[in-house]
Amino acid sequence: MGYFNANLDALNFKLFEPHSLLKPYVHSYWLIQKKDFKKEMIYKILSDASMGFSINFAKAYFSKMNNNTFDCIGKFSIDGPTKYPTYLHFDKELYIIGVRFKTAGAYVFFEEKIESFADKNTPLHNTKNWPLDALYSTLISKNTVEESSGGAGEFLVVILVFIYISKKIVILEIWGNG
Repeated sequence: MGYFNANLDALNFKLFEPHSLLKPYVHSYWLIQKKDFKKEMIYKILSDASMGFSINFAKAYFSKMNNNTFDCIGKFSIDGPTKYPTYLHFDKELYIIGVRFKTAGAYVFFEEKIESFADKNTPLHNTKNWPLDALYSTLISKNTVEESSGGAGEFLVVILVFIYISKKIVILEIWGNG
């Protein structure tokens, strides 16, 4: 898998393919890991209109998009679909695992309407469908980057299957009652 921003090499950017069950929905997993910045770093991310979420293992950071500033202080955040570039601002260190959904792929994973995430960075919290505290504990206990990104993939497979089955049951109930 390739990417088009050579500046990301300075951040030890790595891109991973999703599990085959997730390929219809997930474009890729990515990881950025860098310590000891000499000064604040700003990186421009161009939009491809897709959505993603990120898991932060380091210090808080903030992003700017379309004249709006978003403080990314939690462990998990959703990067909503947008047509605008995003500018990420980091200080001291950076360690983030991310999931980039295909343009229409995120709808399977979220109960909210995808347009409710548009043009913003939204904190993602622990819910019944998103047991984030358990995911974070599993990922932080891994020894390597590759193990961690695999953990995120396994987590998404479980969510995908759970949500898919849940929606089929609801559809069958509606159809059965109709």
